Amino acid sequence: MRIVTLSLVVVLMAAACGGGEENKSEDLLVQDLLTGDSVEEIVAPVTKEWHLVDGAVIQGLSKLRGFGCNDDWLYVNVEGAGNKGLFAWQFSEEPALEQIFGGVGVTEVLGSGALVANYTPNGTTAVIGVDTEGIATDMGFAFETLEVRSLSYTGTHLVTFSKDWSSAYYLVHRAKLPDGPFEQVGPHFLATGMGLYASPETIYVLTGSDPLLGTACHQAPVTAGAAAGYEPCPLFPNFVEDKPGEPYSVNAQLYGNGHRLGLWFRVSYKGEQSARHFVASNKNKWSEVEGIPAIEPASWFHDGDNIYVGLTKSGGKAAVWTAPWDGEAAAEAIGEGLPSTGDKTGVAGICLAGNQLYAAWYEYNPGGSTVQLYRRTR
Repeated sequence: MRIVTLSLVVVLMAAACGGGEENKSEDLLVQDLLTGDSVEEIVAPVTKEWHLVDGAVIQGLSKLRGFGCNDDWLYVNVEGAGNKGLFAWQFSEEPALEQIFGGVGVTEVLGSGALVANYTPNGTTAVIGVDTEGIATDMGFAFETLEVRSLSYTGTHLVTFSKDWSSAYYLVHRAKLPDGPFEQVGPHFLATGMGLYASPETIYVLTGSDPLLGTACHQAPVTAGAAAGYEPCPLFPNFVEDKPGEPYSVNAQLYGNGHRLGLWFRVSYKGEQSARHFVASNKNKWSEVEGIPAIEPASWFHDGDNIYVGLTKSGGKAAVWTAPWDGEAAAEAIGEGLPSTGDKTGVAGICLAGNQLYAAWYEYNPGGSTVQLYRRTR
C-alpha cells in the first residue's frame, strides 16, 4: 500500500457494475486539492473477469468457421444469410469487426494476416492469404473436389487436411510459404478424418480406427513426400474398442503450439458419452488433464504455456477452463463475467493477443445467430 502526502484527497471510483469493458476495478482518480497531512491511497485489486468488447459484433449467422488473433489483429470467419466472410479488428482502432474478404472457410491466423480455405460452390477449395490491407492472394492450392477441413501452420510450412468428395478419401498436403507448391504427404486415408496438427517437424493426423471403433493417430515428418508412410503416434491414448464394452472415441481433436500438444476425445462407454482431455510434448508422454467438465468442447486453444477449453451447454458450470501444458495441475475455471451458456450458445473461439485473452461468444438463434467478443487479462 502506497503512502501519499495530502491534506485533502478526493477519491473517485468508476462504478464496478454492468458488463461493459470500461468497468475496471482499478480505475481510481486521486485529486490533490491541498498539501499537508499524510494519508493512505487505497488501490482496488485488479480482477480477471471477462468484459464485453462493445461494438465488436456480427449478426445473421449460421456458423462460426474460424477465429484467431495475433498481437495486432483479431479475425473472425463466419457463414450466414446476414453476413459471411472474413471480418477483422485492428486492436489499435476502436472495436469493430469489419469485413475484409468475402470467402468462407476454416481460417489460420499468421503474424502477417490470415489464411482462409475458401470452399466454393463448384466443389473446390482455394487457400487465400489476406494481409492487413485486405489484399487477397491465392496461395496455389489447386486440387479439384477437395474440401479443406483443417489448416495448420508450422512457422515455415502450411499443412492442409482435406476430404476428397469424389472418393471420400482424406489427404494431407504441404507447402512452404510463401512460394509453395502444395505437395501430397503420404498416402490417402480410407478411415474418416478427424483432425490435424503440424509442429515444426512433425505432422499429426487423427482418423477413425479402421476396422475397429475408435481413434487412431498417424504421424509423418513435415518434409515427407507422397511416397512416405505414416507411423502410429507413440504412447497415444487408446480409445479403441478391441472388445465389446470397452470405451471408444469416434470424435477427437489435436491442437498445439510448437512442440506442445493438446488433445480431447469424445468417449463413449456403456452408453454414456463424456469428454477426456490430454496434454503432451514431442518428448513427453500424454498426461490426462483433470477438472474440465466432461462436456464435448466447442473451442480449444494452446498458447504454449496453457491450454484453454471453451464450452456451450455447460450445465451451469464455467464456460472457459484452463490448465498448464504439462498436466501437472488440475484445470481451473476462468468463466467469471461471461453470460450463461445454452444449447449451441457459449464460447466458440479463444485466442491470445499479448496478455489479453479473447473469446468469441456465439449466441445461437435458429433465425440468425450472433457472435460478439469478450476479453480478459490472462
